[in-house]
Amino acid sequence: QAWRSLVFAWSGCGGPAMWQVETNFGWQSYGEAEQALIDTATRAGASECKFELKGWAYRLDLIGLLQINTGTHRERRIRRRDEEPPHPEPPERCTQCGGAPASLGDAGGLD
Repeated sequence: QAWRSLVFAWSGCGGPAMWQVETNFGWQSYGEAEQALIDTATRAGASECKFELKGWAYRLDLIGLLQINTGTHRERRIRRRDEEPPHPEPPERCTQCGGAPASLGDAGGLD
């Protein structure tokens, strides 16, 4: 299970299905906790789920595929990537992701 958790936090190259939000910097993968919450909600057939991240409260519309900031009412598109393409070269030398994990916990662009 530790391997799965590590892969869920990975963004950009390789890995299993994951949920992403379109930020000012492009599509970013949600962190491990948010991935688990969204997966649980979708498996239960929920139409939405709520969480807090970096001091902001969000509501995800799982039907319309939107992330709504409940304070500012800003909407951003979300998507589920069913399959990420493999690294074009060994992960430690990848020029697309630098061989380092990236998630919303590390990236800006949310409000």
